[in-house]
Amino acid sequence: MTLNQIEATIKGFAQSHAQINTFYYGDPLKLLTKKDVIYPAMVLFLSDGIEIKRSMRKTIYPFQVYLIDLVNTAQNSDENYLDVESDLVAIAEDLCAMATNESKRNNDFNFDGDVTCKILEEEFESLAMCVNFPFPIGTMFSSNKCQVPQK
Repeated sequence: MTLNQIEATIKGFAQSHAQINTFYYGDPLKLLTKKDVIYPAMVLFLSDGIEIKRSMRKTIYPFQVYLIDLVNTAQNSDENYLDVESDLVAIAEDLCAMATNESKRNNDFNFDGDVTCKILEEEFESLAMCVNFPFPIGTMFSSNKCQVPQK
């Protein structure tokens, strides 16, 4: 499974989830500066440290997921703070369930199902709340020296 196929699979999770309005692949801070984002949004970010475990014939991509929504601060109150936090954690649970189901259905997509979420807040034009968690995806590879293209 290629990196493009993994990204497309995870993007499919986001597009099929009724509470995610925007999917973005890349740096989460770049998403927060865009004007055309419809929240809640999901950011998929590939962090450093791709592991190629040759003995296991497995590559592990250390993705990070950022689920971002805006807190209603129109009247200087955080009245929906807990609602937003609760919704984002529920979306995280759903994404983990989707990835676990994909792992069962597709032997080339491996997700162990356990994540630890962090709650982050950033103030840009509005107060953005974020639930961030690691989302490592492993994929099997069958590379063999005999299969590598030669010049």
